[in-house]
Parts: sequence; structure tokens; C-alpha cells
Amino acid sequence: MKKVTKLLVLSQVTLMAPIILCVAIMPHFLFESNEGGMSNYGVHASTIVFYTLALLLSAIFLILASRALGQARDYQLIKTVFVITACSLLLVLITTYPYQHSSTFSNIHTAANIWIFCFETLAGCWVAFIFWRTTTSILLILVQLLAFILLVLTFLGVIHLLFVAQILTMVSFGLLLIMSTTKPD
Repeated sequence: MKKVTKLLVLSQVTLMAPIILCVAIMPHFLFESNEGGMSNYGVHASTIVFYTLALLLSAIFLILASRALGQARDYQLIKTVFVITACSLLLVLITTYPYQHSSTFSNIHTAANIWIFCFETLAGCWVAFIFWRTTTSILLILVQLLAFILLVLTFLGVIHLLFVAQILTMVSFGLLLIMSTTKPD
């Protein structure tokens, strides 16, 4: 199980570290009144490689974590969560590149992002309330639910905190995934 936990930690580190580099290279997305989302880093020459590595490496480590769990019956559903999360990251990644070129691509990219955040919220609730219920997991899902509310309010045009909500969701869900493999047998 330690190998799986290490792979999940690597998945989250490889997701966040390149995004932090993107922010350092192009911080203005955080400070403009129309703060953009993380996908903006996937369409600029100075950040596209880091953005691509973030999502791609995270997905790879999630798949490896799923495979490392083997055939343990108690972990079949969490393996599925790892795989769906990895595939969702790849879907967001491949829809990022063309999203600014037409409304069709933009809609597809928006749908991919809505999918991943809805899935992560539902999966996070399952981890926190059913699979591995602890005080920490409950606090993490509350942060994730707050972030989901921010995402919905941003989507509806009430506020514009997309990047902040995305980061809160990613960190809280990532920590829930890591915690899911520390469950005693």
C-alpha cells in the first residue's frame, strides 16, 4: 500500500508543481478582474509545456497507482476513481489546446471541465463519507464543496474566482485520494 500512496503523492506533486511554475511565469491571470482558469496556461508558449506535464504526469501516476493496487476487492471502487480521474485529466488536457479557436471547442472544453469537477466532487464525497470517514476527510470534502460552490457561482457569472476554486478542488480532492490508501485493511 505504501507504493500506491507514493504514486498518489507523485500524482499530486506533478499536478501542482508545474501549475505553480505557470503562475510564477504568468501571474497576471490571478490578478486581473477577469481571472482566468488553469486552462489559460495550456495555450501560451511560455507555459504550455508545464501545463501539459502537470495533467499528463498526474494522469500517468494515477493509472500506475490503480495498477499497483492489484486485485484487492476492498479497493476496486477506488481504483475506478483513480482511472476515471486520470482519463478526465487527459480529456481536459486534449480539449485545452483548441478551446480558444471556436465556440464549439470552447463548449467541449467547458463540458470536460464541468465533468471533472462534478466527478471529483461526487467521488470526494464518497471517499469522505463512505470509504474513509475521518475528521480530516470531512474537513477536506467541506473545502471541496466550498470550491464547487465557487465554481458554480463563477459559471453563473455571479463571481469570478475560477482559478482559486480549481486549486481548492484539486488540492482537497488530491489529499482525499492520498488518504484513501491509508485505510487499514
